[in-house]
Amino acid sequence: MDKESKKVISSYKVDLINLKNATLNQLLDTIFNTTPLFYKREGNKVFVSFYKSAIFKIDFIPNVFSGYVNMDSFDNSIKSAYKRDFWSELKENLIQILKNEGDKYKKLVIDKSSSLVSVTGNKNQLLAVKEYIDNLLKRLKREVLIDVRIYSVELSKSYQRGIDWSKFSLFLSDSLVPLRGRYIGGSEAIFNSATFNASAFLNFLAQNGNVNSISNPKIVTLNNQKSIISIGETIYYKYALKVVTDNNGNSSTEYTIGSKFVVVLLDITP
Repeated sequence: MDKESKKVISSYKVDLINLKNATLNQLLDTIFNTTPLFYKREGNKVFVSFYKSAIFKIDFIPNVFSGYVNMDSFDNSIKSAYKRDFWSELKENLIQILKNEGDKYKKLVIDKSSSLVSVTGNKNQLLAVKEYIDNLLKRLKREVLIDVRIYSVELSKSYQRGIDWSKFSLFLSDSLVPLRGRYIGGSEAIFNSATFNASAFLNFLAQNGNVNSISNPKIVTLNNQKSIISIGETIYYKYALKVVTDNNGNSSTEYTIGSKFVVVLLDITP
């Protein structure tokens, strides 16, 4: 029995326990379920402790997630870099949970190679850690299908200044209050709670010009993991390099071929 257990037992009082036809283990379970203590029975001996160690298996890739996307064509490039240290973030979160549930906590032991986390704490600390890890594993194993549709709109002669988004309305499913085009994206996006129809949206765009489907890529990624979707092409063009004059005074223009990589790059973390 450790010092913390002695403190709890010395201050713990049981007025009445009413049991009938109960085994010794049932009696011990009833007593210790009302205390912040752990017990272990070995033969005729009962070992009591305030702290207990538990090992949790994190069924996840034990690596630092990082990546770098660089798409270029000669002098043009598009870059996207990302990094996420899963184990460092997990350790910080578990330490904060232990602090929230008790003034004292033991040092965590994380074995990245075997994906095991060893935690020592009191009853409340271990319960909080177990709940967190159970919820974490459920979310980590979720797969998300991202379906992207890319359209181009070639404006007609009557709409050379762009698309008038104020003429496009969304309707909330509960109040049916029209919301104008300024709410289509950004921090004020309301697609999650609005009545939105893709066909109606395309019909609206078609009023402004010719609508063409460029691409419809799909990608499956794990929940909370970065995915990169790129749709583009390299456009080649000819331009004058220099004017050359021969010995007879005749001049000619030399041309060369240039290129630009035109792309839609989507950096999505579901």
